[in-house]
Amino acid sequence: MFFTQPAAQRFPPCPPGDTIQCWGVVERDLETPWFHLCLELKEDGFAFGHTLLVADAAQLDVVLGQLASDCSVRSLMLVTPPSMNHSQHWRMERVVRLQLGEDEPPAGSVFRVDMDGGKQYTLRSLYLLQKTPLLPRCIYEDTTAT
Repeated sequence: MFFTQPAAQRFPPCPPGDTIQCWGVVERDLETPWFHLCLELKEDGFAFGHTLLVADAAQLDVVLGQLASDCSVRSLMLVTPPSMNHSQHWRMERVVRLQLGEDEPPAGSVFRVDMDGGKQYTLRSLYLLQKTPLLPRCIYEDTTAT
């Protein structure tokens, strides 16, 4: 989960009553991986970029499943803490494939993330509280990967 302090809120020139809130700083509550998702929305011949910070693989699955037909993924990156990437720093790495798979009970469903360069991570969702495992499937695949 991301959270922030009230003092970090920014007030852009939006119409009064707009429901969008803007923040100059967001924080992580846990040292767990998260996703950096870049989207491209095409409208009237123009392409607009949007970047989302997604805190959990199950939430990413929902976001990708709700993309409109005029929206595509520019890039998907996984940001990993030092304890996971075996370095001294957080790292951002390009995701080549994200799959939902099954693990041994009682773990249930897990997300398998194939990275550029061949590294693979297995993630468990903090928010996926299903008692029965979900059907294995490919959630995302980078079609530009070589």
